[in-house]
Amino acid sequence: MTLIPLSQPEISPLLFGVFRAEEESEGIFPNRMTPALRAFYTYSDAALIRARCTSGARLRFQTDSPRFLLRLRTGRQARARHCADLILDGVFTQSFRSPAQPGAILEVAFEQTDPRPRLVEIWLPHVTECWIASLEIESNATLTPTAPPHPALWLAIGDSITQGMEASSPALTWTSLAARSLGVGLLNTGVGGAKMDPQAGHIKEIPAAVISVAFGTNDWNISKPSSQFESDARRLLDRLQSLHPRTPLLLLTPLPALRKGGERNQAGVELERFRETLRTIAAERNNLTLVEGTSLVPPDPVAFSDGIHPNDAGMAVFARKIQPFLARSLGLQPPLPLR
Repeated sequence: MTLIPLSQPEISPLLFGVFRAEEESEGIFPNRMTPALRAFYTYSDAALIRARCTSGARLRFQTDSPRFLLRLRTGRQARARHCADLILDGVFTQSFRSPAQPGAILEVAFEQTDPRPRLVEIWLPHVTECWIASLEIESNATLTPTAPPHPALWLAIGDSITQGMEASSPALTWTSLAARSLGVGLLNTGVGGAKMDPQAGHIKEIPAAVISVAFGTNDWNISKPSSQFESDARRLLDRLQSLHPRTPLLLLTPLPALRKGGERNQAGVELERFRETLRTIAAERNNLTLVEGTSLVPPDPVAFSDGIHPNDAGMAVFARKIQPFLARSLGLQPPLPLR
């Protein structure tokens, strides 16, 4: 059989975890940012690139095509990992990789001898800019967009840890793992290097059923004054709760910091002071649950790539520990036990 390319109007509905699919010269761009967020994260070249990485974006569809071929064109990178993950019928199948250079073509190919319908999920690069150049299926096959089992959308707001910066592939970030396990939608607006800022709350257009907020490590690392951190946190939460007053909020305190020098920054301030600030703010608010970051990932170097960012092992523990909080907020049963 001959493989035939799908058109842009046929591909765009297959994208989940994006705010909007946009046509650009390189192909279909899976944009996860609202217009205001996109404008905000232009304050540096690094922020702009990280905001254009497609963390949490995926193609999700049902097809009886015995073969399909997806071509992605990669661009600027936050990390030198140009990869996409294929999940078939809920089972992680393979990571596909291309040379870590702008303009590389990353191919995700599948072929089976048994022409039965399959649920296909392809997680797009989490630390690389990318465009969908083409998607081809066999000429006589069918293909249908397939949303996650639960209609709820989880909006994850945060920094590089939320973006999943040190996960080895996009389906292995803590947000991707937790969303897949719970069967919920995910829109990840995490941006590496981001700090607590009310501008991160430009999410009016996003119909979130639960929102997680995870900032603080970068604020501490640059020695932001505690009073400024408190003001920024209050203003961000005020914005989120005014825009989505009925949406449960999960406020995560910073994870353990295992870097040389421990949890004391250059100004001599302990990271625990930033956690305590968030505890105080959380205690004053309704419809908000504080989640202790120190309970989500153990203070063990085995769980971190650099003492700050969780590696794959740390991401897996993080996903498992956050699930009960997400499930409770959405009225679901967590599928995995706490360990």
